[in-house]
Amino acid sequence: MRLVCFGDSITGRTEGHEHPLLTIKLKAKLSEEWEVINAGVAGKL
Repeated sequence: MRLVCFGDSITGRTEGHEHPLLTIKLKAKLSEEWEVINAGVAGKL
């Protein structure tokens, strides 16, 4: 199964990690059969 996360910088923030923090946390909670795709994009002023 596949889970795609859309959003802004809150969704895509890495906070010093190689991958977005939301992706890391979701992968830790979901089983191996899930593919987590983070499509979060930070807005620009």
